[in-house]
Amino acid sequence: MNETYPSMAGQPAPNDQLDAKTVSRLLGMATSPPAHPADALAIKLADPEGREWAMRALSSPPIEHLSSDDLLESPTDLELLRQLHQHGKRMFHDSSSSSEQHEGMLWYLVAIALAFGDHEVMLSSQPQKEVVEAVLVVADTLPSPWCDRLETVDR
Repeated sequence: MNETYPSMAGQPAPNDQLDAKTVSRLLGMATSPPAHPADALAIKLADPEGREWAMRALSSPPIEHLSSDDLLESPTDLELLRQLHQHGKRMFHDSSSSSEQHEGMLWYLVAIALAFGDHEVMLSSQPQKEVVEAVLVVADTLPSPWCDRLETVDR
């Protein structure tokens, strides 16, 4: 017979057992990756080592004739942003490691943010609200001037 513990109302009594299936499901939920790739990237960037990694990546854009200074100055050439967007998308989908996948997502979101902020052109076919939220989640983990530059997607 279970006793009711006033401080634990609505919770199982301490001597109740969870079945193996429930425990397995709860553990799976706790260890599963974030629901969205941008969330996973933001988690990586929240760590000081992850932020250093991002700053190294952002210092050397993968598109010929495109520098980090070009990305930080408004407006950035729209055609170069389109190339960066496609590069990020390919890198994300074709990656063989989580680091490459994160880098692809970073370039993808940077290109989208700057194209929209500088030219009011949405490069993604995903719903605008979701894309803007993804950019802002990542922008919040980056230092200035990158944070400020990506946040132009929401103006």
